[in-house]
Amino acid sequence: MKSIHQTFILLCAITILFGSCASLPEDTNPCINLTVSIVQQGTNDLTSIVNGGKQPYTYEWSTGSVLSAITMYSSGTYSLTVTDANGCTATASFDFIYFNGCEVDSITDADGNVYAVITIGNQCWMASNLKVSAGIPEVTDSATWVTTTSPAWCYYDNNPGNANYGKLYNWYAVQSGNLCPEGWHISTYADWDELENFLGDEPAGQLKTIEGWVTPNVGATNSSGFSAIPGGYRSYLSSHFTGLFEYTGFWTSTEATFYTAHFRAMSFDSPWLTNLSTDKHQGYSCRCVKN
Repeated sequence: MKSIHQTFILLCAITILFGSCASLPEDTNPCINLTVSIVQQGTNDLTSIVNGGKQPYTYEWSTGSVLSAITMYSSGTYSLTVTDANGCTATASFDFIYFNGCEVDSITDADGNVYAVITIGNQCWMASNLKVSAGIPEVTDSATWVTTTSPAWCYYDNNPGNANYGKLYNWYAVQSGNLCPEGWHISTYADWDELENFLGDEPAGQLKTIEGWVTPNVGATNSSGFSAIPGGYRSYLSSHFTGLFEYTGFWTSTEATFYTAHFRAMSFDSPWLTNLSTDKHQGYSCRCVKN
């Protein structure tokens, strides 16, 4: 017949498979009954199921989310740690396969650059910044950048080493209609409204990559798979570059006035999107959306 001490050791060994086993008296360990599992609900939603322990629980997903459920937009193994009011922990993981309602996993631009495609709500977005030239000239000269009304692009700081951030375009390049692959278009003001409404609370946090930004990168989870990176911008006032690691802006194809157009922006210190208009000579990133 097993002793109480032996029984406790056995229970502890079993419990470690699901959570922590605190150093408590043999017959009063509150962590034994805490377990957590992850289930898929709907197409791309992962939900936690917690049993035992003492409420309230706190949640920590591998994505950085602290909610009890998350919506995912890329395949992978996702883990969750739950902590109860006694400090007991339980962990679980889930191999998730993302369903892409866009029918294609990638698209290729006129220059041969390939972009992953993600589904967010009822929209299909490129998952990285546009890199195409499409016959549009690179403009490095400051005086030309702030005066030209022709399509133009540049790298941040005119440095090809920053090509991983994509190209920065003036709005005249957007207006040309030549940037996106056939069947796709530069995101409109209405496209961004739909995206923001679908994401709901703290949308920029759901769009920003976790790494690569100045810290603290407020609210960043990239739970949408949009993978917004802080590529900065080129100013229309003096053609100077600013905001690398801190800020990113995206042109819309929607004109505001004869001299200005709408854009969306996000920064390291906020989980919210900025919705403004600015001079068409400004240099911003671009994303394409499926028609």
